[in-house]
Amino acid sequence: MDKFYSEMIQQLLSNGAIRRDMSVLVVCGEELDASVFSLHGFPQVTVTNLDSRHDGSWTTGAAWDRQDAEALSYPDNSFDLVAVHLGLHHCRMPHKALCEMYRVARHGILLIEPCENRLVKIGRKLGIGQEYEVHAVAFHQLKAGGVNNTPIPNYVYRWTVNEIRQTIAAFAPEFRHTIQCKRNLVVHWKDLRNKKNKTRYLLMLGLFPVLKGLSCIFPGVANNLGVYIGKPSSEALHPWIQSIDNQLTLNKKWFNDQFVVTQ
Repeated sequence: MDKFYSEMIQQLLSNGAIRRDMSVLVVCGEELDASVFSLHGFPQVTVTNLDSRHDGSWTTGAAWDRQDAEALSYPDNSFDLVAVHLGLHHCRMPHKALCEMYRVARHGILLIEPCENRLVKIGRKLGIGQEYEVHAVAFHQLKAGGVNNTPIPNYVYRWTVNEIRQTIAAFAPEFRHTIQCKRNLVVHWKDLRNKKNKTRYLLMLGLFPVLKGLSCIFPGVANNLGVYIGKPSSEALHPWIQSIDNQLTLNKKWFNDQFVVTQ
C-alpha cells in the first residue's frame, strides 16, 4: 500500500473535496489503485491501463477497461473523480494525458507524480535518481514498464505545481482553479538495492536521515507531489466570461468597462 497515496485521499475526504459516493476513473492504473480506493470505501472505481496483460480480475471488485491516457474514449464529464498514481511520466505526452483527465472529470482530478526541484536535480547527477526509467523495465523482465507500458524506458517527466497550474489554465482558460498540494519524500530503495553497483545504495543510506529532516522542515525539497484540482462551476468564471443558458460567452460589458474597444 502506498502510504502517501492513501494520505492524500484521506485528506481530500476530510476537507470535503471528494466523497465516497463519487465515481472514480484511474488512468495508468493497476491493482494498487483499486486497493487504495477500496480501502477508503469507494464502491464505483474503474481502473484503466494500456497493458493488455490485465484481465480485470481485481480482488476489490473494481471495473477494468483498456484505455490510452492520452486519448480516453469517454465523453466529457464522465466520472466524478479522475486519478493517476505515478503514471503520467510513462506517457509520451504527459501534458495531453493530464488534459484528458480534466476533460472526462466532473468534479476534479488527483495526480501523484514525481516533482522537479534543485535537490532532485542533484540526486540525478549523483546517480541516485534516474532520468530514464530503466529500473521498471528491468523489473518487468524487459517486456514492459517503460513508455506507454512498452519495454522502451520512458523519460521520467517531473512536474512543478506552477507547470500543472499553467497546463490546466491553458486547457480551460474560462475558469479560476483552486489547487491543493501535498509533498512527500520517496526513496526507491528496491531500485537502488537491485543495482549491481552498490555505491549509490550506500550513498543514499548515508544521506537519507539528512534528506528526511530537510523534507520535514522544508516540504518543497521532497521528490513526490500530490495535487488535487477541483473542476470549477460557473461561479468561478473569470470576470470577462459569463454563462448564459449554460453556454459560456464573452462578457462584453466587462470589456467595455475596462477598455476602449475598437470598432
